[in-house]
Amino acid sequence: MLVTSKELAKNLKIDYLEANRLLKLLISIGVAKEDHKVKAKGRGRPTIKYSIPDMVRINFMNGDITSE
Repeated sequence: MLVTSKELAKNLKIDYLEANRLLKLLISIGVAKEDHKVKAKGRGRPTIKYSIPDMVRINFMNGDITSE
């Protein structure tokens, strides 16, 4: 699934900064990756689309995070 931080925040009903941090965590452990950047009209930073799995399992006992 391809999402931006803003879209993920809306889907999970969390703040944008929380969604951004979650995406960075998933990237750091290899579950998600940056797919491409979308350039908006005019000036400013491009929006980054992330490729993430539809489901992720988090084991709170040992800290494992796996995609299904």
